[in-house]
Amino acid sequence: MDNVRSVEDFEDENGVARTINSPRSLEACLRKGYAPHELLPPNPKKKLPSLTGSQTLPPELEQIKKDHMEGLRQVKIKTVKAERQRIIAYLSKVADAPLQTQRSQSLGVGPAANVSSSVVDRVNELQAAQTEAEYKRLEVIRRRQQSELQRMVEAEQKMIEVQNKIVGAEEYAAVLKVEHEKEKKKKEAALMEKKNKREMDLLDKQQRQLQMRKDLAEA
Repeated sequence: MDNVRSVEDFEDENGVARTINSPRSLEACLRKGYAPHELLPPNPKKKLPSLTGSQTLPPELEQIKKDHMEGLRQVKIKTVKAERQRIIAYLSKVADAPLQTQRSQSLGVGPAANVSSSVVDRVNELQAAQTEAEYKRLEVIRRRQQSELQRMVEAEQKMIEVQNKIVGAEEYAAVLKVEHEKEKKKKEAALMEKKNKREMDLLDKQQRQLQMRKDLAEA
């Protein structure tokens, strides 16, 4: 029995999981339209697939995506656990039915023909229930696949929008930086021009004064 793992104990407290192989858990997965491996935690070394192709997401967006997928996994586990409990309750009820029939016969309640008819009716009822359950199972699979794909597309789209905002903010910051550098160089050029003008004015003044001294000396 150590090799039998149900949805209740396939994952230990350290997050280490083994493949589910319990018949009731497998039946619960099948009824809810989940493959057993969908309940297993993802490989931490394996990156999640992206619907946008080879586009690489920033680490923070990658973490958001992982948290979203883990939330979906926990919902699946909870759903399968609930279905497994329903299966156990149903099997327990069916197992008690023959005992109740035997008690009725021992007490002389009803002829054997009625018991046989009851068994046939029960078999027909079970077959009808099984057919209906199979139809519902396929319908659940179809709806779940559509719903999950839609959720993945929406989540991917949101992450793309966030990434585009981040890229847009970085581009805007780069534009501001370029404009700042241009303005800075413009101011530096204006200051340099003023400095050169002052130096030229001073040099011109000194030359005029020197010329005046020469003229006075020659007079």
